[in-house]
Amino acid sequence: MDGLLALLGLKFSELATIVISCVALFLSWRTAASSSSSSRDQHDAATKQNEAEAKIAAIHAEVTHEQTRLQRDTDIIRWAGEAVALLAEMAELPVTTMEDDARHRRWHSLRHRLSTQIDIGRF
Repeated sequence: MDGLLALLGLKFSELATIVISCVALFLSWRTAASSSSSSRDQHDAATKQNEAEAKIAAIHAEVTHEQTRLQRDTDIIRWAGEAVALLAEMAELPVTTMEDDARHRRWHSLRHRLSTQIDIGRF
């Protein structure tokens, strides 16, 4: 070993310094590469989480839209049923003679309710 050091013109302390520097350089490079890989993994995980959250938000919006549509359909069906029932009540009353005051009030009440149903249907 002394012959190799003499050939290179180095002292043992200089060779030790070079070896320690090379080891430190290698460890620094490994740490940087590991840190870069870890940072890249964190970025990939964050990207995947954002994509998952976007998908969940889209599904939630779709479900909300479907619930709104179903509620509207239910309201229309209920309104139509009420309107048909009201028309059926009106059809049972004879229109020809309205001499009876109670029958006249009933007819007026039914017409008022029918007008209300028509207004509700416009909304």
